[in-house]
Amino acid sequence: MHRAIAIVVAMLQAVVYTSSTPTRFTLGRFTVDVFEGGPLGGPHTPRSLSHPSLVPMPPARPLVSPVTPVRGHGEQAHAHATGGSARAPAPTVIEVRMASTQRLVNQLQGLVLETGMWVSQTESEGMFKLDAGSVQCQSSSFRVKSVSQSPTTGALSVHGAVDGCAAQEQEQQREQEHSRADRGTATAAPVAVTLTLSLAKESAATVVFTTSLGDADAAAAGGQGQGRSGSDAPRNGAVETGQPWARVVFSLQAEAAEKVWGLGVQYSFRDFKGKVVPIVVSEQGVGRGVEPLSSFLGENAGNFHTTYSAIPHYTTSTLQSVYLEGSALATFDFSEPARTNISVYYTSQGIALRCIGADSALEHVEAYTAYSGRMLPLPTWITAGPVIGYEGGTAAVVTLHERVLAAGIRPAAYWLQDWSGLRVDEFGKRLWWNWELDEDHYPEWDQLCSNLSATSSTRLMTYINPFLANTVATGKPNAKRDLFKEAAAAGYLVTNSTGDPYILASGSEAFTFGTVDFTNPAAAAWYQGIIQTNMIQRCQSGWMADFSEYLPFDSTLHTGTPDVVHNRFPEMWAEINRDATENVGAADDSVYFMRASSTRSPAFGSLFWLGDQLTTWDEFDGLRTVINGHISSGLSGLSLMHSDLGGYTMVKEGPVKYLRSRELLVRWMELSASIDAIFRSHPGNLPSDSWQVYTDDATLRCFGRLAKLHNLLVPYRAELMQNASLRGHPIVRPLWMHYPNDATSQTIGTQVLLGSDLMIAPALSPTQTTVTVHLPPDHFVDVWTGKMYGSSTIATAITLPTVPGVPNLLARAESSIAATLVHGVGSLPVNT
Repeated sequence: MHRAIAIVVAMLQAVVYTSSTPTRFTLGRFTVDVFEGGPLGGPHTPRSLSHPSLVPMPPARPLVSPVTPVRGHGEQAHAHATGGSARAPAPTVIEVRMASTQRLVNQLQGLVLETGMWVSQTESEGMFKLDAGSVQCQSSSFRVKSVSQSPTTGALSVHGAVDGCAAQEQEQQREQEHSRADRGTATAAPVAVTLTLSLAKESAATVVFTTSLGDADAAAAGGQGQGRSGSDAPRNGAVETGQPWARVVFSLQAEAAEKVWGLGVQYSFRDFKGKVVPIVVSEQGVGRGVEPLSSFLGENAGNFHTTYSAIPHYTTSTLQSVYLEGSALATFDFSEPARTNISVYYTSQGIALRCIGADSALEHVEAYTAYSGRMLPLPTWITAGPVIGYEGGTAAVVTLHERVLAAGIRPAAYWLQDWSGLRVDEFGKRLWWNWELDEDHYPEWDQLCSNLSATSSTRLMTYINPFLANTVATGKPNAKRDLFKEAAAAGYLVTNSTGDPYILASGSEAFTFGTVDFTNPAAAAWYQGIIQTNMIQRCQSGWMADFSEYLPFDSTLHTGTPDVVHNRFPEMWAEINRDATENVGAADDSVYFMRASSTRSPAFGSLFWLGDQLTTWDEFDGLRTVINGHISSGLSGLSLMHSDLGGYTMVKEGPVKYLRSRELLVRWMELSASIDAIFRSHPGNLPSDSWQVYTDDATLRCFGRLAKLHNLLVPYRAELMQNASLRGHPIVRPLWMHYPNDATSQTIGTQVLLGSDLMIAPALSPTQTTVTVHLPPDHFVDVWTGKMYGSSTIATAITLPTVPGVPNLLARAESSIAATLVHGVGSLPVNT
């Protein structure tokens, strides 16, 4: 799992707009502005998307406006087209669903939306007006076309249209005449505005604002996501090559004292009020503010918001919950006390913002995961024991296994990331990214698998990513297949502007590779075949499905454009893995764990991990980020999460040294045994310089004891996983989720809940001997001593010792897990 220090990172720190004045849409207390501009990365791009560290975007393609309606809103919402000719400007549909609950109504007060049209209603005159570019339409009435009521929710929907839309400028008329002459006759369409007022009875109702560039408009702009130029370009005065882009800004009323949580896997902060957070998947970085390392690495260090998992969903302490559909690049700006501004950068894909009205944060997540998808429970084999990360070949694994069994440990699996062979560069030991078994490194692989299964029901897990090394022909003489060569010949790789494979480097200039283009169905099927033949059929029960956040913005894809696909690529990679297992009947028994994710990843991923954390204690990139990462990921639908025991990334460059210590490893194991979905170790990028779970017998005994603690929680965790699959509820939760009226719980970043009934108060600092624990109004029992604490009416605080190897666990006194753990911990091996 040797990942890059060299990072393609979008350093989106502040939003500074340089585009022209937008057109504006206002509907009641909602408002929307659309900024149309040149190419992303061009002179009119917000600087937050043109930072030097971001790979430049392609040039602009014409932006077709007005936009097409949302699918399924009746015939009056559709423009008419004849034959194969280009269609006339399409109508725009604005869909609003408002819940009857007062909470959602309050949430909607003062919402401002900004889009490529402007619609307003003057209540006294009943006047509606549409302004889309140079086309202006108005009518003295909103003509009702239909009224319907949902039989299930009781939602009342009123549909109508503003007729009489006509081009007001002669130039526009001439443009249309030219278009008709060149392309055939296109029938003009009335402007349709659909207002849906949903008097929903359900508690988690939503309000939706949707704008899109539909397929017909994309075709008029150049066809199926590909830009046009020259004589075939639409004659609308727009730039005639490349990608269109528009910035849509949704501005919502906010409260100065509110707290904002979520937004994917976030490490350094829990509350994003006062901050600007980009929604761009990228490398996490190394250090992310830790000094002197961050100064030493410069841009490659990353910063507080760089993450493999940027997900456009958040919830607040005032019970607002908002998310964007789709995969567009976006910026969530919480810097203003009284407003939240969500900027979305899009081309031909639609944009939908949804506001969830509910009475609790759990209901928010449940409603959100109904869209994002929900994760299925893990197969039982992987939670039956620890997963030990190791490398070194067959003989080394056999020797370690004998030690592990002698220590009384029954591992669920050995995770052997070096199964495809090892190479060494300046970053450390690296894998050969040519996904076939290296039989010189792992001779008698099938026998190893058989023996492990027979002696201890232990399985084998390995590693894969979406990249293929382009140096196999010259650097790996024992290779049976050169997968890069095969993929390049078949046209299965992401390409550059000249049509050649787009070559990237990781960690060092010599470590180069190409990327499989998953927008090509044939390439996706071919890569699934690699997983099935070279991994599943070679006795591999699971693997790390690494990376997928690197897709360059200046690359060329088989289908679509990189600005649209970039944030989708992680979920496409998850889908490749899911389909590979399903198509051979192995889905229920296989586990692939991923670091990169996006909105729909929970629907396809089987397990996630927090990525390449630094082997430090801090809240930038170290141990403290485990709690933040778990909480934010759970709010974003990533319910099954874990981390590398002790962290992964180490640095040993002259005087700059960050290496894993025994103390850090033990404290990390305590936390992971308590909250992680699985209990997995990792050798790290500098294995010989770091402390391992098997470095000495004492550490191995401690590892075994904490693995048994993790196993004690399997029944409870299984209930939580089942609940997550049915309702999307997080497994690891912040205190405020169950104690919303306790103000202190909203600020706690050093404690966390497993489900609703078990509180963990870990040691998070070196040489720490005690921990102060905040107890919200409730009764708790210390599972190690059986002592009772807390009050049902007021919050209290206690101080507990932090004994190495003994994580502080406090169960709700009336819960079933309290009795289970108080009895069960007595059966654990003596802590030595």
